[in-house]
Amino acid sequence: MLSDGMVGELCSGEKNDELRNHLKAVTDKAWPLVNWLTRHAICAIRKFVLSFDPDKLDPATRNALEQGAAEASKELADKAPATTTDLFSSREELGKDYIMERSSRMTSA
Repeated sequence: MLSDGMVGELCSGEKNDELRNHLKAVTDKAWPLVNWLTRHAICAIRKFVLSFDPDKLDPATRNALEQGAAEASKELADKAPATTTDLFSSREELGKDYIMERSSRMTSA
């Protein structure tokens, strides 16, 4: 899994033969484990989300969640562009780094 070129560059020379072999063996086993854990974590999260029942929450917790969601929704609405002109601008207006400029406009609004 770990490219021979990368390992060779990081651990060049005869003195690092053992280290290169170890890195290759470890990474070849690590990535399947990471993939397995990720897949199972996603399944666990999906199971939790699908089984979530807000009616089972105590009233204080439910109220806090609803207030937080309402505040976040209002904040997003306040920051949202009013028109497509606010959302889209010309490259000349935004400058050379138009992606970062657009991002900073959205976060500082």
